[in-house]
Amino acid sequence: MKLPNIKHAKLNVFIILIIVSSKSIACDYMFEVNNAAELNQLNSDLILSIIKAESNYNCKAVSPKGAKGLMQLMDSTSKKYRVINPFDAKENVSAGSQLISMLIRKYNSIDVALAAYNAGEGAVSKYNGIPPYDETVQYIRFIKLDFLKKTGLELTMETALKEKIKSNSPWSRFAAVSPWKKHAL
Repeated sequence: MKLPNIKHAKLNVFIILIIVSSKSIACDYMFEVNNAAELNQLNSDLILSIIKAESNYNCKAVSPKGAKGLMQLMDSTSKKYRVINPFDAKENVSAGSQLISMLIRKYNSIDVALAAYNAGEGAVSKYNGIPPYDETVQYIRFIKLDFLKKTGLELTMETALKEKIKSNSPWSRFAAVSPWKKHAL
């Protein structure tokens, strides 16, 4: 009988741990994400893709430009959405989701809304669309690819807005349940 190579066994366990730990990190915030998705009529997988791009699920992340938390809120955005603690997952995801929902509806374009979220509405106005910044172009590409991996669907207006789609994601089973909703008996 041939024994398995210990080096390969350790590597396989390490890879499995990385995959499981990244999914469990996302799972830590599913209640907040699903609540924000429901309130803002967004697909929860879009919010998760933005969080992954912005902070890689690190609620204590701070960018060199001063953006904070899971969805990397600037101080002006935190003030606008009355965020007291940008490192609080509930407040941060709520405000970031309100912002992306507003941007999607304002620009009627996923790509332009993501560009505005990343580079700012001023940059989108200046260039009358997606600014020619490498960071912004890569940001849009990353989110669209991550969304595709999560759902098997292309990121479009229809797939981003929750009222028009039922998610194929395995995360959808963690749907938030509000104690204030009346449930049919």
